[in-house]
Amino acid sequence: MTTKKAIYLVDDMVTNHLIFKSHLKNSAYDVLAFKAPLDFLKQISELPKPDLLVFDIEMPEMNGLELATEIKKNIELQNVPIIFFTSLDDEEMMTNAYHSGAVEFISKSMKGTELRLRIENILNLEELKKKTIILNQELTQKLKINQILFRVLFHDLANLISIIDANTTLAQAVLENHPAMKRIEKTAKSVLNLKEILNSIRSLTDASPEIQTCSVKEAFQNIEFIFADRLNQKNLKFEYQCDEGINVEVPKSFLIHQILANFLTNAIKFSPENGFIKIWAELSQEKVHIFIQDSGTGMSDEVKVKILSEDQYFTSQGTQQEKGTGSGVKIAQFFIKKYNGELEIKSEKDKGTLISLSFQNAFL
Repeated sequence: MTTKKAIYLVDDMVTNHLIFKSHLKNSAYDVLAFKAPLDFLKQISELPKPDLLVFDIEMPEMNGLELATEIKKNIELQNVPIIFFTSLDDEEMMTNAYHSGAVEFISKSMKGTELRLRIENILNLEELKKKTIILNQELTQKLKINQILFRVLFHDLANLISIIDANTTLAQAVLENHPAMKRIEKTAKSVLNLKEILNSIRSLTDASPEIQTCSVKEAFQNIEFIFADRLNQKNLKFEYQCDEGINVEVPKSFLIHQILANFLTNAIKFSPENGFIKIWAELSQEKVHIFIQDSGTGMSDEVKVKILSEDQYFTSQGTQQEKGTGSGVKIAQFFIKKYNGELEIKSEKDKGTLISLSFQNAFL
């Protein structure tokens, strides 16, 4: 059973009560009419909360604008929509009415069908507002929970990384000439990368994060170090080329781990054994262009559309049945967009892929 919406009408003319009620007869509304504004104010606290208030503007003792102002002082009624039922057509009066909290005007000469449609639209909008407020409250609560979990995660990860860091430092001191030293040094450098990733992600929560620049050549060198083992597993030839002094306004950790690493992961995944991967950077006017080219399986136009889509996740197996999550390119796209970069993918089936990234030159 559908509950009827409650409408309270305040108008000093009983004739208008009859007209208004007749227009809404057999509708989804219950209309309660009042002749005197002061009597209405005395009774309103004892009545069920209305869905809509309709006030005449010209009334003795208190006009509609003054009545609306009084109603807005009541916390329980502040969000109830108010419309004015009037025969006046005065621009200044209408402006004052909106300032007093009105959402609409209804002419006393208005036909019944139009009146019902106007009221229906107003109440539908109010329902949407209520739902929006509830959704915003729920999202705010979820955001608070996520922020707490975020802090817990970072706190615990930072503690674990500190333990690994201390142990690798000790191992380097004790096992100076041990055959495993190269592995220990690589672990130590990986721990340093983890620290940089955590610090960079933590900086995203700062209200005014510090602008950071990154040497593209240094980023390429880090990428070569990170992916050395995976490149060797497929016997892939890897080369990079970048002049000194090419810098972008992207935090080092994000450029390396969230952007370049995700594209290089795919390049390795879809490249056959004994293939090649090349990355290089060029300056063009005010832009820095970074390219990642591979000799892999390439992709169709349909796959490119899916990959570049903001709301689709796509993954497929690599040349050695490697599996993925489909999240890598999405993560890269997020950070490219965040730092005002541009992404372009050129690829043909069985002819490899060329990834093109463009960022602002940090030194301009």
